[in-house]
Amino acid sequence: MWIPLTLLCAATQATWMALSKLRLQTLGRIQFTVFLRVPIVFLMLPAYLAVRHPTVPRMFWLLLCAVSLLECGRMLSLATGLRKDYYATYALMNTAPLWVLLLAPSVLGERLTLPVLGGAAFVVSGGFVFYRTGRLIPAGLAAAVIEGLIAVLSKRAMALCATDVPFSAPVFFMFWMYLLATVLMSATEGVRAGVGPTLTDFRRALKPILPLSAFNVVAMFSYMAALHLAHASRFAILMRCNLVFGFVLSLTLLHEFAAWQWRLVGALLIVAGAALIVLA
Repeated sequence: MWIPLTLLCAATQATWMALSKLRLQTLGRIQFTVFLRVPIVFLMLPAYLAVRHPTVPRMFWLLLCAVSLLECGRMLSLATGLRKDYYATYALMNTAPLWVLLLAPSVLGERLTLPVLGGAAFVVSGGFVFYRTGRLIPAGLAAAVIEGLIAVLSKRAMALCATDVPFSAPVFFMFWMYLLATVLMSATEGVRAGVGPTLTDFRRALKPILPLSAFNVVAMFSYMAALHLAHASRFAILMRCNLVFGFVLSLTLLHEFAAWQWRLVGALLIVAGAALIVLA
């Protein structure tokens, strides 16, 4: 089940990112991220109230706080990298599976097989071909490392949830992680821009943001559910299919045809890496 959930996550993530290019062009990246996440918390609330809450140890809450802080750091690093070099940063983000592969054996006890290593090699090389860049952007690399840490620590936290109800652990963890990260980022944005202007901008942006938040809820639920079910190393590789879905949407929805040949080659390399994981 984790394979279709991962592909659903990749597709919905690519969709809301493509729609964001059409709907919101005036907000800064941090402000946009904060405004996107506030409705998500409320949209997640019914699912959180509906599931039976698992019994969790103290370590779960420590990991949850760590992941929430890392999520804030990932968004800040990503925003910084994108301002410096958009394409190089996204190419570096495609190295996230490498950091999962480095951490998963020791933290999660996962065994790395040849298909996993080959899939990672195809996916990472596909990302660099897709964006045709080899430039090192420290903030972009930091965002990729943090993304790998988030995946590994999130899976470790969900494994601590004592429950026999399917998907209650992902919903429980996802809600609290998003809530803590949103509170931290909202407080930071309020201090930076002022509470009054931030609330005014949020009310103005709420209507176009709501559909994006809805797509993001589906993306995050499928992300956590797939990660909970799968090996983190395999999940992290297959998840990079979001770049392939984004490529299709860039052609069909955004009509972005520049350098499409290179992006097609990069997308095919990523598909090859994903195929190794699925066939394995």
